[in-house]
Amino acid sequence: LNIPKGVRRVLFRTLNTDRGLMWKAAGDMSYVGFTEDGAQWLVDNTDIKLVGIDYISVAAFDHLISAHVAFFKNAGYHPSRSPETRQREDWTIHAALLTSETGWL
Repeated sequence: LNIPKGVRRVLFRTLNTDRGLMWKAAGDMSYVGFTEDGAQWLVDNTDIKLVGIDYISVAAFDHLISAHVAFFKNAGYHPSRSPETRQREDWTIHAALLTSETGWL
């Protein structure tokens, strides 16, 4: 991913949308989401503090806990700041149904 420095919020449109998962009555546990490694990469290599995805969780079903832990384990601290000047910067994670009606596609 080529996410420019300074970008703090991102919404990912994935194959979940292409597969129409948000329009199915039953949940589909094969949805696309972050693995632990992917979540950790985002934390370590970007300035993003809010991430959204086009289904029920930002974490892939097989990584529900580990991916969320990767996002939250260092919540509140920006690594480039000294302890004296750190400000709380919590990660915010949202699952959103992004549709053509909302204009988010």
